[in-house]
Amino acid sequence: MTKSEYISQFNNIPSLSTDKYSEPKYECEKCGGNMRKDLSIICPSNPPKYEYVCDKCGNIDYLLY
Repeated sequence: MTKSEYISQFNNIPSLSTDKYSEPKYECEKCGGNMRKDLSIICPSNPPKYEYVCDKCGNIDYLLY
């Protein structure tokens, strides 16, 4: 798969924005999709947690890194 083909597969998903979400970090436990860090949200916990969203099913997970 070329770089442009890889990028084009995510351009068809309206909920994903390349400036709002990171590259895939790990695999979703529910559907096997890619979990991406939402770069616009940091939870105000101590220590701070980050929101991860599946680009396939929309599953949300909160992690410390």
